[in-house]
Amino acid sequence: MELTKEQIGYIAGVIDGEGSICLHKCVWKYRQGSFYRPFVKISNSNLEMLIWVKEKLGCGSIKRERPDTGKWKAMYTLTFSANMIRQFLPMIIDSLIIKKRQALMLLEFLKMSKRGLSRYHKRDNQDKYDYFYFTMKKYNSRGVTVKVGELGGTPTRILRDNTEPSKTINRLGVRNDYVPTSKEMI
Repeated sequence: MELTKEQIGYIAGVIDGEGSICLHKCVWKYRQGSFYRPFVKISNSNLEMLIWVKEKLGCGSIKRERPDTGKWKAMYTLTFSANMIRQFLPMIIDSLIIKKRQALMLLEFLKMSKRGLSRYHKRDNQDKYDYFYFTMKKYNSRGVTVKVGELGGTPTRILRDNTEPSKTINRLGVRNDYVPTSKEMI
């Protein structure tokens, strides 16, 4: 798929404004433990716009979340699976502003959790998976504002008490303020 610079910017803007970049924690029903499922979704009442994004990216699935009730418009959701995310997110990541950290974190998670790894890989790296999950949850929490230095720059998180996050090293040896560039991710 070949996208123009304007199309990449528009899709990134739609994801920044109407989208979600998250990790879901799923608990096994009949066995012990849990696993994490990455997803990117865009929710909107404009079906034509979602169809356009799906056609331009060449992937995704659209589902009607809520029917038209007369008082409320119908709501649609465009969702992407892990392999679809691996395909298109690296192309648009430099154009993201608000959700750039989540996108970088999700790509790092996807790099670590690809198929074909040993069955013990997940068990041995559970702390890293948990770190990704809780960090993404913190980035997506309500009440957190984002300060952007320049258009297209890396956002700086401002906590609810108007302070910046500490620049300490956490228990996994990763600095809290470190955000890898998109070039490092590829």
